[in-house]
Amino acid sequence: MRTSPSNVVKLTILNIAITIVFWIIPLLTLKCNSSVKDERRWNTSTQVHGDIKAFRIWTMDMHMATIKDLVHRLTPLGVEFTWKSMSLHCKAPNDCGESLKIVNKNNALHLNDSLIADFYEAYKDDAEIHSVDAFVCFHPAAMCQLFIPFNKSIIIVASTRYEIGRDESVTRWMKWNDDIRELAKDPKNIIAANNLYDAHYLEYFTGVSAKVLPSYCGYISASYSPSNSTFLLYAGRGMKSTFSVIFMKNYTELCKYRVDCPEILYVKDTYPAGYSYEELSGHQGLVYAPYQVSTMSLFEQYRMNLPMFFPSLTLLSKWDAERTWVKERIIFTTKTFLRPNGSEISCDPSQVGIPDPNTVEDAFSIRYWLQKADFYQWPYITYYESYEDLVQQMLSVDLQEISSRMKAYNLKHRERLDAQWLAIIKDIALKAQKSS
Repeated sequence: MRTSPSNVVKLTILNIAITIVFWIIPLLTLKCNSSVKDERRWNTSTQVHGDIKAFRIWTMDMHMATIKDLVHRLTPLGVEFTWKSMSLHCKAPNDCGESLKIVNKNNALHLNDSLIADFYEAYKDDAEIHSVDAFVCFHPAAMCQLFIPFNKSIIIVASTRYEIGRDESVTRWMKWNDDIRELAKDPKNIIAANNLYDAHYLEYFTGVSAKVLPSYCGYISASYSPSNSTFLLYAGRGMKSTFSVIFMKNYTELCKYRVDCPEILYVKDTYPAGYSYEELSGHQGLVYAPYQVSTMSLFEQYRMNLPMFFPSLTLLSKWDAERTWVKERIIFTTKTFLRPNGSEISCDPSQVGIPDPNTVEDAFSIRYWLQKADFYQWPYITYYESYEDLVQQMLSVDLQEISSRMKAYNLKHRERLDAQWLAIIKDIALKAQKSS
């Protein structure tokens, strides 16, 4: 049957319409969406300021990982860094502070008033210092006393007890407290810690409510990929630490009467020269009898999605009361190897009624402060109540499922942290712009 000319026209129009609806519009939409996504990606590196000049941070930390983490996270957001590391582990091609005047790796921890004044005189007209928008201090937090005279934004993020380097003198510790209180009054400054324990610890002595800005350590690409049947033990610091010996003795004794005990290796025996992240990820999991409430290694291992086993709060509180197991929780203990019976200074008046954190003689205080440790804040950590319970947990938990949940949590956690830091940087930048 022949088709009339009018029908041919109708069919042609219909075909064109179908083509537009089903092919051209989707392609245009895809192109549009792609452009939006591209614009968002581009804006990621410019959204810190918009039309404000690039934001620059100066840091002289004595710990490599704290700043490495911050650089890795904030550089994609458009932040630039002047990083002159004071870490003893700093190596080329990093700037290890050799060009710095006045301050060096030998005197940076215990800065006195004379050094601080001399540093300001040496750099008050320095173009590089004048180009920065903020100073950041993690470890030690008190390094930021160097930068107060420059009247720029100061970001303190204590990664361990904030008084380290000022604890040798009650006078200097109290002066540091006064400086923190004054800094906190100015909205262009940030007072924070990278863990809950240190945020509350700082508040206990200063009365300043510190933000919690956890480290992320997303610079590690290795992830949980078990290739052998062993677990690694972290107990104490150094080769054959007292607590690793105690732990392994008790665990070995228990396993004399069991044939199903998983094999636990002390990390320092297994990797005396150090380990790679890939080697670490090949073990079944990590067993902790912790010497500290927060460490950068712990942040790294959690981001690698490694299953972790920690003593319960009740068990660790008992161990700490008996032997000061979490030895580096208190600076005095770390320096003198003695059991402290209290802080050398009083708490801020706003904190009266809260137990002293620097004692191992008070069971209530030990438990009160240990509950703030990182490993009691994070999800998907497995807790054991005894050596026997540890064996049962290692045999029964689904390690792959735990790792998968850690991975999902880490992805969401990073989004929250990036949002926190972006808000901080934008706020400081806007305040600086208004005051200029």
